[in-house]
Amino acid sequence: MSTIDQELLALADRADSALDLPRIEKVVLPDKMLSVSEAQAKHDKFGVVVLANGHAGFFYRLLGVNPGEIQLYRETAASLQNRTVLEAAQLIESRDAFHRALALGAINAATQALFASSNFVLPAKQARSKSSKTIATASPSTEVIDDSASQAVIGMVGYFRQQVSTLLSQGHRVVVLELNPEFHTTGHNLLISGDITSLDSCDRIYCTASTLINNTLEGLLAHFSALPSLPHIEIVGPSAGCFPDALFSRGASVIGGSVILDINRTCERIQHGEPWLDAASKFSLPKPTYPGFDALIAKAGTG
Repeated sequence: MSTIDQELLALADRADSALDLPRIEKVVLPDKMLSVSEAQAKHDKFGVVVLANGHAGFFYRLLGVNPGEIQLYRETAASLQNRTVLEAAQLIESRDAFHRALALGAINAATQALFASSNFVLPAKQARSKSSKTIATASPSTEVIDDSASQAVIGMVGYFRQQVSTLLSQGHRVVVLELNPEFHTTGHNLLISGDITSLDSCDRIYCTASTLINNTLEGLLAHFSALPSLPHIEIVGPSAGCFPDALFSRGASVIGGSVILDINRTCERIQHGEPWLDAASKFSLPKPTYPGFDALIAKAGTG
């Protein structure tokens, strides 16, 4: 069986061949490109790959980036200008996290081009009233709202303090998988550890899309799929705009990400280090509502 990386690369290749995708126009990064230890706000943490036809894909740019490498990574991003989607997507085979992030941005742009060509509209994330119960996810940028999950056992991949606090205040039991041992702790209704088996009892698991970049998602989904009962798994974050097939086939229940509505405004905001939420919309795609890559390619070919 192919890996997630191999499947995404193969789907990007097929989309490129079927749609004759344009080359990459630019890769947009903040002018003041902060390192992982410096970036605080969400809008400091993402970049975007833009195709010549205006379709674009987000990527989380901070994994493994330190101050001494920023200029080198900026040059790498600039070198993708006028390259094909497939050439950029092949960076997903790299061990360098920033290279993989760029590849995912290109794959996400190709995915959005396919959706547009086949007239597939991603379901918008539904807004709820203030009285609704909110389950915050493992992504700093995405929330999942669910009225039926009161006092559930919620699993999170990655420790995000604010989201954990929200969940605990709502009476949920929270289990967090976190690689950094400095955050490991046990408390009332809270367990933070580096042991993946601690998530085995969770009703729902929210997994940050950055696991696509650090190459840990494959192992996570394989572990959950081997459990006696597959939990509800949501993969969330702006980086999760890739072809959903590779994730749904491995046990994901929902993919949540962001779609760019105004590419010029988004690029300008990212470049200037300003919030870009008003230039994008969040989507939440459940597996049953996704027609599949083959169906979308077929529809795009008849359009």
